[in-house]
Amino acid sequence: KKSSEKKRHVVAWINKAEWDQVMDQLYSKDPSLQRFALNRISAWKARYASSTPVAVDCTADLVRCQVLDRVGQLDADDLVLLYGAALVRFVNLITERQQGKIARPLRRLAGNLNIPEWVVNLRHDFTHRRLPTLKWCRKGCKVVLEWLQQEYWSRQLGGGTNDNWDLHEDDEDEEEMRVRNGKLNSDTFCLLPFK
Repeated sequence: KKSSEKKRHVVAWINKAEWDQVMDQLYSKDPSLQRFALNRISAWKARYASSTPVAVDCTADLVRCQVLDRVGQLDADDLVLLYGAALVRFVNLITERQQGKIARPLRRLAGNLNIPEWVVNLRHDFTHRRLPTLKWCRKGCKVVLEWLQQEYWSRQLGGGTNDNWDLHEDDEDEEEMRVRNGKLNSDTFCLLPFK
């Protein structure tokens, strides 16, 4: 095959319209729409768990926290733990692809991705210190969801009009070089498997 040929990348969503609808519902302020989007993502994971982008999983985890927070059935301590798990997963999974054979500080890796340092500090508090307050958890969730919307979801909207969502598969060496240089594009996130 020619290296310029497009290779199909199997995705769990039916088409771009479904993708766009889920994104709109996730970022709506209506909990019922957000629940519908979370159910669609659960269906995607049931279809192709290994093809669900990490950014989609992280967004779903964080939106689920907000929905459960709004319904008021959990006490503050339970919410802090729920937000904490989602925020720790976000920082760990999003920075994981930048980690080389020699461990590098998460602050530096997150900085390469324009993730605020205080979010990494919040993750550090969850894993190594006292649990942060619910107020800080909510703020962290809001900031990370904004980051995901800007750095991942909105880039997907501008990334082509093909309903089949054909993606060029990058040569492994090119991808490693982009990651090392901290230059991740939307395709990089799109190809991250859920682990």
